[in-house]
Amino acid sequence: MATHQNRSKNRRDCDNPTPEMIRSLREEHGLSQSEFSKLGHYSSGICEEWEDGRRRMHPLIWIAYRHILGAGN
Repeated sequence: MATHQNRSKNRRDCDNPTPEMIRSLREEHGLSQSEFSKLGHYSSGICEEWEDGRRRMHPLIWIAYRHILGAGN
């Protein structure tokens, strides 16, 4: 499956967002970590794990958050 489009190393839009990208989006919209987590129907501690780098945010979740917040994809 190396030729599958989602496995290509050239597809930047399918990469996991960095902790800095997540924090920046959250702060840009004036949300606390708890508010940001709940916006996506996650438990309140998940944002802290994303921003600390202890857990990676799936690329589709990143796209959904950006869509919800009106930041495009």
